[in-house]
Amino acid sequence: MSLPRSQFESAALAVALRSVVDLAEELDQVGLTPGPVELHQRDHSTGMKASEIEICFYRDKELVDVLEFFVWKNEGPTATLPEIKEWLKDSIRDVAARQKPS
Repeated sequence: MSLPRSQFESAALAVALRSVVDLAEELDQVGLTPGPVELHQRDHSTGMKASEIEICFYRDKELVDVLEFFVWKNEGPTATLPEIKEWLKDSIRDVAARQKPS
């Protein structure tokens, strides 16, 4: 049984925050600073309910990349918390890797 929407969103947001903290050194090594980890809820008039987490990455106050991913769509989560954690780890490392000089 999955968690109610608000509890799942809170847990997913905590996973995202922890992922950013855990990979802060890798980001710093390529000159990136993560912005706030934000949760955006969208409840459309069509009845669709969605929640998305967004993480922005900056270099010297200039936006260089954004990760956005849905954690809730319609009636349930889009992935498990461990899947979100793994996706974030891989995605944040990809953001950092794209910043390294070739």
